[in-house]
Amino acid sequence: MRTLRVWATNLFVFGGQYRCLVATQVKGDAARAFGVSMHYLDTYGSQTGNATEIALATAKPGVVLAHINDVSADPTKGEWREVTNRGRA
Repeated sequence: MRTLRVWATNLFVFGGQYRCLVATQVKGDAARAFGVSMHYLDTYGSQTGNATEIALATAKPGVVLAHINDVSADPTKGEWREVTNRGRA
C-alpha cells in the first residue's frame, strides 16, 4: 500500500481564495478531489512538507480542507473547514 501524500493549492471556495489541502496516495486523485486538472495542480499546487498541514490532512484522507479566517500563512491559526462538492464525477 502506498503512503499518503498531502497536496496543497489555492482554490476559490466559500466566496474567496484559500489554501486547500488533501491527502491522497497519488497526485491524480488529489487533482480529482480538488476538481482541477493535472496541469493546474502541476502549475499552482505542490506536495506540502508542513507538519501541521500533514497531520490535519492525513486525519481525513481524500477530504479537501480549506484554511479560512486567517490572514497569515500560519496553519496553526484560523479555521480549517471541509470543502464539499469540489471533485469531478
